[in-house]
Amino acid sequence: VTFQFSQHLLFFEWSGRVEPLVLGVFVMEESC
Repeated sequence: VTFQFSQHLLFFEWSGRVEPLVLGVFVMEESC
């Protein structure tokens, strides 16, 4: 899970979008 989470962070960081990053973290936390 951590590895996938890191991949998402890298993807969002590369994309340069903050909104998707926040949404991704929110969804990940809700899933857990």
